[in-house]
This record gives sequence, C-alpha cells and structure tokens, in this order.
Amino acid sequence: MKIFNKIAQIHLHILGLSAIIISLIIVPKVMAMSVNDLTVLQPYGFMAFIVSIGSAILHYAQSKFLKIKRAFDIVVSLIAITLTAPIVIGCSVMIKVLSPTGKIIYHQDRVGKDGKVFRIYKLRSMKPDAEKATGAVWANEEKDSRVIPFIGAFLRKSHIDEIPQFYNVLIGDMSVVGPRPERPEIVKELEKTVPEYLKRLQVRPGITGLSQIRHRYDKTLRDVKKKVKLDLLYIRKTCLIGEISILLRTFVVIFKGKAIY
Repeated sequence: MKIFNKIAQIHLHILGLSAIIISLIIVPKVMAMSVNDLTVLQPYGFMAFIVSIGSAILHYAQSKFLKIKRAFDIVVSLIAITLTAPIVIGCSVMIKVLSPTGKIIYHQDRVGKDGKVFRIYKLRSMKPDAEKATGAVWANEEKDSRVIPFIGAFLRKSHIDEIPQFYNVLIGDMSVVGPRPERPEIVKELEKTVPEYLKRLQVRPGITGLSQIRHRYDKTLRDVKKKVKLDLLYIRKTCLIGEISILLRTFVVIFKGKAIY
C-alpha cells in the first residue's frame, strides 16, 4: 500500500512540474507568436500539435477579447465624458477668451483601423490657421509658436485637449488604448520610409497607448520607428490586463509631464 502511495505522490509531482513548464515556457511562447506564422512551430518538434491547438484556443479567446475591449471602451468613455465635463467647460471659456476668432473644438482627418479615414475631435490648442503656411507637421512638446498663449501649452502637456476624443471612442472610431492615429498626408510619407508602418492599422487607434507612455513626441524619423516597434508589440501582446496597465500608467505620465522611458 505504501508503494502505491509513493507512486501516486511521484505522479502528482510530475503533473505539477508539467503544469509549471507549460505555464512558464510553452504558453508564453504561444502567446507571443502569430497564429498564421507556422514557421515558429518548427523548434517544438513533436510538441507542434499541442502548440497549434493552444494557438487556436488563444485565437478564439482573442475574438472574445475584442468584444470585452469594446465594452470596456464604452464604459470608460462614458465615465470620462461625465467626470471631465467641468474641466472641458472651463478650458473652453479660456480658449474663447484668449483666442476669440477660432473654434473651441476643432477636427482633423485621421487614419484609423484598416486605413479608414475618420474625423478626430480636440480642444483647440493652436492659433487659428496655425498650419496654413506649413501644412501638416508633427507636434512639438517644447516651445511652439503656433499654440495659444498661456493655455495652449498647458492643454497639450496635460493632454486635456484630447478629452473630446472620448466621443470618438464612444462612436467606435477609436479605442481608449491603441496606437495614435496619424493624418493621411503624414501616413502616406511614413509608409514609404518606415517598414511595417501600416501594420499599426490592424487595430483601432487609441487615446493612449504603449508608445505614448514609453516614448516622447515624434521629432525625427528615428522616433517614429521606435514608436512603430512599440505599437506592434502592443498589438501582439494585447490583453485586458495590459489595457488597464497602460491606462493606469498614462495617469503617471500626465502627472509627471513626460513619458516613462
């Protein structure tokens, strides 16, 4: 009887060790791979079948995750619109006083999921017709002569100017978390010079994202390439816990006034 008990204990230890190996080694590898990329299965040899089944399960879970993410976006955007209404009203008054000739909320065309162009909304932080002479250019996190005196730089640094984008989230053009949407004319230029740039368009663009909390404003092509890598990392690793983590770290970025390098 003691021998059978000993054998049972050994079996339990083997099962426990197998569970640890699967959870720490196999599952992370499966989560990191693309479902359609069969070449990554080669190193696993006889375990390829198990890994492919795990990949299919994760693909199914991902399809459900998209529905959860959309529900998450709706709830967060409704809460944000409600709580920030007094801030938006106060800033709107300041914008109108300091720059009376322009609109309080302005809109731009941006490129969204699958290349679809949509209209994004922001509190105006720049003077009227600020880009009339220059055309579309990247934002500057330092001194920018185009911004409205006193309040323009504050709106940008605090990201209060982006609060109206929760409306974009609510109607489904954007998500709370995702790659930042860019203007069509800039996208046309970057897709020629930055490899895999268009892969960012696989998901809805976001108000905040991994590249925003990990890197500064785009100043050079090198900055863009770094952000593209972070955006693709986010797309590959996206999960609900990751969404919440990015959202919480966004508040840290806003509080500190700079990205978490």
